[in-house]
Amino acid sequence: MKSILRVGLAFTVVLASVSVAAAQPSAEPSAPVDDCTFFEETSQNLCDVFEKYWNAHGGLPIFGIPLTDAAPEENLDTGEVYETQYFERERLEHHPDLAGTPYEVLLGRIGNEVLLEMGINWFDFPKADPNDPNYFEETGHAIAPEFYDYWSSHGLDFGDEGVSLRESLALFGYPISPAQMETNPDGDTVLTQWFERARFEYHPDNDPEHQVLLGRLGAELLELRAEPEPPQPELTVLAEGLDSPRGLHVTDDGTVYVAESGVGGDNCFAGPEMLYEGAEFCTGNSAQITRIANGDVTPVVTGLPSIETDDTVYGTQDLTFNEDGDMFIVVGALGAHEELGTFGRILRVDNEDDLTEIADIFQYEHEKDVDKEAIESNPFSAAVAPSGNLVVSDSAMDSVLYVTLDGEITPLHDFDDIIAPIPDELQEPDGPGEMPADFVPTGIEEGPDGDYYMGNLTGFPFPVGGSVVAKVALDGEAETVADEFTHVIDVAFDSEGRLYVLELLSGGFLNVDPDDPATLASTLYRIEHDGSRTVIPVEELAFATGLAIGPDDELYVSNLGTPPGMGQVVRIDVDG
Repeated sequence: MKSILRVGLAFTVVLASVSVAAAQPSAEPSAPVDDCTFFEETSQNLCDVFEKYWNAHGGLPIFGIPLTDAAPEENLDTGEVYETQYFERERLEHHPDLAGTPYEVLLGRIGNEVLLEMGINWFDFPKADPNDPNYFEETGHAIAPEFYDYWSSHGLDFGDEGVSLRESLALFGYPISPAQMETNPDGDTVLTQWFERARFEYHPDNDPEHQVLLGRLGAELLELRAEPEPPQPELTVLAEGLDSPRGLHVTDDGTVYVAESGVGGDNCFAGPEMLYEGAEFCTGNSAQITRIANGDVTPVVTGLPSIETDDTVYGTQDLTFNEDGDMFIVVGALGAHEELGTFGRILRVDNEDDLTEIADIFQYEHEKDVDKEAIESNPFSAAVAPSGNLVVSDSAMDSVLYVTLDGEITPLHDFDDIIAPIPDELQEPDGPGEMPADFVPTGIEEGPDGDYYMGNLTGFPFPVGGSVVAKVALDGEAETVADEFTHVIDVAFDSEGRLYVLELLSGGFLNVDPDDPATLASTLYRIEHDGSRTVIPVEELAFATGLAIGPDDELYVSNLGTPPGMGQVVRIDVDG
């Protein structure tokens, strides 16, 4: 764990200098382009072959104005990709292989596609009598008298005399429905007939020239195919200006407790060269536990050990409560220095507000690995077992420990290293391509099945997608329950037993770009009982360091877990 927040939280300068909202795709209006027709109504350009086609074959009354720029899109009938542009009433496709023929630009079978998107199979429509006028055997439908004059008097210009049958077919296609009364998107109930590439509507009260109108199928198809906007969770900032908030606990009455790692202190010294490259450490007693209730933000346990190095702070990392209301506080550790003896502990605050130490995990690691040059211990998170004892993740030992209230420490499970690909920019010629990386277990939570679930951060080289959620039973058996995450920092369960997973830095430690706020984003996931996962769409999360779920299934997150003075605790109502 000499890997986790020392490397990751060194990006505090970046966090302090840019917006914390992740960059999101946006539909920016197009600017006018030379030699194109620009439509201010939709801020889209009509250019080149599409512009010539649009002008030559009916323009605005037939096609409407452009709704999109030209862009590659797969044709559903052929599976081929063509340059495509949507208009109010049509979709045009460019087929350069047919250049020099009347078919270089083709119309989409947009009438058929809109019906399919609506869940309507036109083959199920009742067929016409073959003896009806203007009957087409190809589809089994006849063009209604109200629409035939319009259909037969409009078409693509292939140079035929007048408007030929093939020209009308090329523009509108065959009829694919009977004429029937339908309510259009504007709420008008009118006689309607569908064609392969159009929908005709009969408006007898209009002047004769506009009694037949074409439906806005291009606009309707775009709307039908648009991904529905997910409900946006409601985010409320409960506290801000915190000093490196980390683990959270929410009581049954909705009171929130947060571990603040503090700001270090004035006792400064050089760190050991082997692990920390001579960085200066400054320790003090600035960490604390803070209570948030009814709008009040109140420190309730103060004077806890804190250490700052390279703008990264360690101190109190987590807290939890037992059924009697006793609070247990996890104090992290960097290890490997005699002056850090007050770190790596589990503390207890009882109902009398007496603070006592119940376990020294730093010392346990020292005694267990007495010959080791560098003591690696960093207790990260704790959960209360049914016995009242504690299950603790240690992100430097890559272990899960069982800690009794009288200080006895027993290893439950030691995680093996993972195998991670070496980033291209760090790869040596003819190098192995892969290397071992520390597992680095993080936030721990008891699951509905009584096992203990935790994420893993992964150590260097911090592989994107290399994190998992694992569970460990009290007998030490462990298994992976979900994978392909990046830098998981905490997990929690809601009242339905669904698992929530919080990524600290979803783009990966090595991919942070000071000019791109999206590279600082944290991501929340919900894992359903069938294993499917949903992203909780909260744009404001960046370097989030703790997760808890309240009595009404609201999500609570420690946001901006570094640097000091910028931290927040936010509440997220998933139902908006």
